[in-house]
Amino acid sequence: EDECDQNTYRRFLCASPLKYQHDASSKDDVLMGAFHQHYLLDGKIIAVGVLDILPDCVSSVYLYYDPDYSHLSLGTYTAIRELQLCGVLGRKHYYMGFYIHSCHKMRYKGKYYPSELLSPTSFAWHPIEKCLPFLDQHKFHTFEKDAELMTRKKTLDVTEVKFFLFGAIRPYSPGLAESLSRKSKAMLAAYYEVCDKNAENMVVVLNEDEEEEESSDDE
Repeated sequence: EDECDQNTYRRFLCASPLKYQHDASSKDDVLMGAFHQHYLLDGKIIAVGVLDILPDCVSSVYLYYDPDYSHLSLGTYTAIRELQLCGVLGRKHYYMGFYIHSCHKMRYKGKYYPSELLSPTSFAWHPIEKCLPFLDQHKFHTFEKDAELMTRKKTLDVTEVKFFLFGAIRPYSPGLAESLSRKSKAMLAAYYEVCDKNAENMVVVLNEDEEEEESSDDE
């Protein structure tokens, strides 16, 4: 019970860096942000899906449900409903979150086609049907050959990178990059090295306030 108090619940499932805003590019003026989708049976909430609605996708953050209704395969059912939501909102992609092959409760995520897994080293997408044989034999796999990772040419244009900083998404600028703390600069260098071109399609979250406090304490 100590692990499931209200503060832990709010921090894990409610606190989000996303700001609610309308998608101006959508004809239906979709509201984007973090949401809790309730599933009711006879007026009772039996499951809650935690979702992020983003410009190009619906991201399934977490699902929790009443164990008395586990026989309904609610993980599978809610995934299907979230896929339908992608169509209703005009989103191109549906992200199901982490896939841990050795975790029985996550195996349902591998039943949907076409589906892809993201390499944890190159951030390249691979068809799941080609990944599963590797995961049957190894707990961890990049889905790529080491030689391919070593010879891949870096193509990142840092001017296309976006930052979430001080409560807003901000485009790259030389002045902004130069104003960051040493710790953030070091983190960004590692982020660029790992993500390369994929960093142009993502947003990196920075918290300069906390780092300034840490610097002050060190002094």
